[in-house]
Amino acid sequence: MAVARMVKAHIVIHDEYGDAVIQRIYDLGVIQAVEVTDQAEPSRLSPIAAESAQNIAALDTQLREILRAQELLAQYDNSGREFIENFITLKERLPRQELARVRDTFDFSAVAHRLHELTENIKHLEEEAGWVRDDIHELTILSSLPFPLREIHEMTWAKPMIGRLRKEQLEPLRLALRECEDRIYWEEVGAEGQLVYLFFMYYHPRNEHVCDIPAILDQHGFDSLDLSSFSERIPDELVRLRQRLQELHAEIAQVKAELKEFAAQKQSFKIIEEYVANEIERHKDMQRFAETQTIYLIEGWMKATDKHALEHGLNAYADSVEIFYETPDNNDLTVPVILENPPRLQPFEIITRMFGMPKYYEPDPTPYLAPFFFLFFGLCLTDAAYGVVLVLLMGWFMRTYVVDAGTRQLAKLLYYGGISTIICGALTGGWFGNILDYLPKPLAFVTAVKNSVIVLDPMKQPLIFLGMALLLGYIQLCYGFALKMRHRIRSGEIHDAWLDQGIWLLFINSLVFWLILSALGAGNSLFGQSMIVMCQGFALLSGAVRVWMNDRGNPHTVKRILVGLYSLYDIVGIFSDVLSYSRLLALGLATGVIAMIIDMFVLMTGKIPGIGFIVGIVIFVAGHAFNIIINTLGAFIHSGRLQFVEFFSKFFESGGKRYKAFRFHSKYFEFTE
Repeated sequence: MAVARMVKAHIVIHDEYGDAVIQRIYDLGVIQAVEVTDQAEPSRLSPIAAESAQNIAALDTQLREILRAQELLAQYDNSGREFIENFITLKERLPRQELARVRDTFDFSAVAHRLHELTENIKHLEEEAGWVRDDIHELTILSSLPFPLREIHEMTWAKPMIGRLRKEQLEPLRLALRECEDRIYWEEVGAEGQLVYLFFMYYHPRNEHVCDIPAILDQHGFDSLDLSSFSERIPDELVRLRQRLQELHAEIAQVKAELKEFAAQKQSFKIIEEYVANEIERHKDMQRFAETQTIYLIEGWMKATDKHALEHGLNAYADSVEIFYETPDNNDLTVPVILENPPRLQPFEIITRMFGMPKYYEPDPTPYLAPFFFLFFGLCLTDAAYGVVLVLLMGWFMRTYVVDAGTRQLAKLLYYGGISTIICGALTGGWFGNILDYLPKPLAFVTAVKNSVIVLDPMKQPLIFLGMALLLGYIQLCYGFALKMRHRIRSGEIHDAWLDQGIWLLFINSLVFWLILSALGAGNSLFGQSMIVMCQGFALLSGAVRVWMNDRGNPHTVKRILVGLYSLYDIVGIFSDVLSYSRLLALGLATGVIAMIIDMFVLMTGKIPGIGFIVGIVIFVAGHAFNIIINTLGAFIHSGRLQFVEFFSKFFESGGKRYKAFRFHSKYFEFTE
């Protein structure tokens, strides 16, 4: 239950076996590569950068091509996906040999090129189909024209025009063309909505500027249609266009069918995406390696317990490989961090990671926050039935789906939260609100059993619940100070630990016990008076030590005392932190009150004749489902916030670097041997 002990491995490889050993180290996956340095002779090292940079550039191009191909496939893949995949990435179990097979046999570049060709073909076909539909629409409106359209194009003695105009412009246009009546013929040939379609034929002598018919038409918003691609009568053209549209639809369907056939290669694309993405990361790590004319040099962090695995894995190259280990200083901030906890505590690591990894020399807060988070989560929900739903739902999820480690940890954490909620809900009497109190007489024994295990009813005893929440908060804060004190003592800061955290704990607890004893009237007895005097003495003594020793490095007595007096103001912050735990009461009551309101609506609707039972069931399921979702989210967030803000601030700094091994990382698959 701590941060794993790390060592830095220095690996020297004869260049004859360099590639093979590097690949073997990659397969073992026990090292996080770091930049190779040689302080004695830095000039003799040459980083393996140029070749890796070229490989990365080529692989980046391939990855973009693969991702684009998958986007195209997704547009025509009708296989669908599960609803849950909108929120998380599901993994698929796959034999590791399948990765090698796809890598060696799948010509993704050719498939991607064909996909691009087909999608471009569909784009052009659909574009043409759109034009044909527009032409059919226009010609249908103009179907009253009795002559072949070629006559319009071949006419030389007059200028014909066909176009459309808004209806409100028709009368103004008629008035404007009155003076041109002797040289123009026009009529309405169709209409659609607010548009009227017009046929014009006019004669315009040269060198005459009196009646400019095109200009008049433009002024009134006349939109001329281009019919130059049509020559036959409109019914004949419509037959031809409709036939062409059918041909286009058939071609589009054929291309889409071919695209759908490629959907079967969706898995292969995902596999090759993972391979290329990991190759990019591998070459980025290899840029940290170095070489001379005869050897390769690799440096990397690894768990001390993995030394045997590394040595055993490279045993086949024992004559060409030398490994040296370096133990880091406890204050080395470059050391990556691996959390090591028993399986039952690993789900709580997600809380630590959300805040930030501990530094290498810091304690892992996971085992210390786990019992508090577990308890606080249950107190925030306080409904045993909701806990049962969470346990069943998360249990089903973990058995049904393959997901990444982080998602599985979250599911397991919510599973634990469900167990806590069952316990806290049973002890506070919450079972889908108070619906069990309204069971019919034959089931009255269920209500009796439920009532028999109630220890505290938050609705009837909110002050007791509040006091319990504040007490838990006070205990956790003192625990945080004690953890900081223990860590400093183990780090050799014994004197500072006692003068800072030790005195502070004594001062706070003396004040608290003094206030509690006084509030309980302990001063009425001799023993109580002696206890109060003892608490007062400890408070005054520890307070004086705190004032004098808080700024103990300051040589100026007056400044030292003033700074020490000001430090006592921190007690306000401590009590403010304790009050933050009142949110446990607020959230617990909110869950119960909303559940009871839902039950009230269910009982009211149940009296509706005929459909009351069905409506009641719908309200019950939908209402409690909403309450579970919203308050589970609240329980998780606020229980976590109490750890981040109140608890961690007393002993935990964070700022550590996460460990990332030089190995294959899979996003979509869980590879099996």
